[in-house]
Amino acid sequence: MDNKFYAKYFSYSALFYICIYLMFRVSGGELDDNVLTYFLWVSVVNSVFFPFAVSLAEAISMKLTTHAYWNRGFDLICIIFSVPMGLVWLVIRMKKNTPKK
Repeated sequence: MDNKFYAKYFSYSALFYICIYLMFRVSGGELDDNVLTYFLWVSVVNSVFFPFAVSLAEAISMKLTTHAYWNRGFDLICIIFSVPMGLVWLVIRMKKNTPKK
């Protein structure tokens, strides 16, 4: 995964949460400070891990399916599972880079 890939999918995720927030505000919704703080933390954490989740989902799906099938889009699944999948991706990378004794 390179910086361009990370920036692209980070932007997608951030835009997704900005749109949700704006749709809520336009519809006249009010958020108290605790809910707004929680929403901001969740959106930032998910935006950080979303590129890792996409990378992991892409790697798994390429082993199981064809490239044409992957292009149908799994972005919503990746947004929903971005934190757990991102953490799995990091653990796999850390295990690969750990020197053997």
